[in-house]
Amino acid sequence: MLQLSARNIILLVGSVLALFLSVFFLIKFPEYSAFYHVVGIILAFVLIIFASKEVALFFVLPYCFSGLVLIEFAPEGSWPYITASMATTGAVCAYVFSHLRNKEKKWQIIRRETQKLEKLFKELSVENSEWKSSYIDVSEQSEFQNSLLSMVQRLVEVLDANGVKKRLLKLIEETFPGMTYSIKSVGSGADMFDHWVYQRKVPLLIRDIGSDSRFPVLPRQINFKSMLAAPILFQREVYEIIRIESNSKSAFHMSHLRVIELLSLMTSIAIDNINLLGAFKDKAVHDGFTGLINHKYFLERLEQELLYAGRYKKNLGLIMIDIDHFKKFNDSFGHYAGDEVIKKLVKVITSKLRDVDIVARYGGEEFSALMPEVTYEDLYAAAESIRQAFSAEKYSFSGTECSATISAGISIFPKDASTAPQLVRWADQRLYQAKMQGRNRVIG
Repeated sequence: MLQLSARNIILLVGSVLALFLSVFFLIKFPEYSAFYHVVGIILAFVLIIFASKEVALFFVLPYCFSGLVLIEFAPEGSWPYITASMATTGAVCAYVFSHLRNKEKKWQIIRRETQKLEKLFKELSVENSEWKSSYIDVSEQSEFQNSLLSMVQRLVEVLDANGVKKRLLKLIEETFPGMTYSIKSVGSGADMFDHWVYQRKVPLLIRDIGSDSRFPVLPRQINFKSMLAAPILFQREVYEIIRIESNSKSAFHMSHLRVIELLSLMTSIAIDNINLLGAFKDKAVHDGFTGLINHKYFLERLEQELLYAGRYKKNLGLIMIDIDHFKKFNDSFGHYAGDEVIKKLVKVITSKLRDVDIVARYGGEEFSALMPEVTYEDLYAAAESIRQAFSAEKYSFSGTECSATISAGISIFPKDASTAPQLVRWADQRLYQAKMQGRNRVIG
């Protein structure tokens, strides 16, 4: 490409004028032909040094042509000058052409790099538009997540798995209006899509059921064309599956998949929290070794049952039970033997009382039982039945046959007491009397 800068134009015009003058002198004064060739060589080198290579070529080519045409005007003896001039101009031409080839290669490299940059720019533009779209989706999901977190807080307050399902179904109805939705258990009614989610424990998006390569063989009766499904997990296992179906193709997209994934995750967290709270509550009210309710919760239930009995004028019986010589038993046979005796007593008590009766581990080897709506005779008979059954049990520890006995004290509302502390105190005093009178007996 000819670079027509001001300097190049001035040098080119001056060189052409000098060329024409030298040609004029060659024709008019043949004896000065050497001057023509010397001027041409000087001008060629000046242009190469101070002007662009293209300008030098633009000058050298007509110079060579004119030199060849005007050889006949050269006098005898000027051949050395002509030969030197032609050789010099030929070298200049070769140099200039080599430079132009290199320059063309550079231009080709520049064009290729430019094309790569243009392609990269297009890709960046596409990614930028996708990022903007993704940013909008993330913003929308963030708002949805905030609202869902608020919903989850209300779900946790319900403390009921059925309540969580109802809230979830309502949220699905608001998020996917006009769609068919359900929460399915993985059982006999599960289809191939449920099993797919169950096995992989990941959400499922089907845009077109007829062209999904994951399910090449389909059941005969399918009443949907696109579908979303996501697992609800409990303790890392599939608890249930959320299903959302549509009669239209491509009704769901990746953004919908992220939404249902978020819904299933939040529901799983809510159910986990409910069960975790239930486990904490169970540990808070039950004895870890026997499974019976503990001392604190027993006193709460005693107050509740006493209020009920007082309101409806019903009897409420209390039995206090203690294992005789339990420390001596532990010292003789070890704590393992003592644990076995406690387990046996719990089994006897629960087998001799009714389902409505409330049994608790009052502390250590001491147990208590509440019996609503009983007569004094029934209360005493129940305590005596427990005593006889337990004393009949035989144990063998370290090759030694042995048995254990209990003492019990009973009290009844409203005959013996009108408040919970009084009822406990009377039963406890009578238990102490049973101990003092020789143990292995019931005092009422």
